[in-house]
Amino acid sequence: MTWSWDISKLKGPAKWSYFHLYTIIDIYSRHIVGWMVATRESAELAERLLFDTIEKQNIRCSSQRRKAPLQCARDGR
Repeated sequence: MTWSWDISKLKGPAKWSYFHLYTIIDIYSRHIVGWMVATRESAELAERLLFDTIEKQNIRCSSQRRKAPLQCARDGR
């Protein structure tokens, strides 16, 4: 499994207002494995989404430190 990520700007309800759609995509299946909408763009939000998605997808990482690059595998495989 290999993931990619993207941040897209979405128009908000008022002129010059935007939301940021963070997505994590499995590049082989093309499924969205994680997403979040936020009012701002930041590294902290992207990191939180990444680690929340890893946890929700039942993936364990060999490294205890929260730095990229990560080497992770699904539990039970």
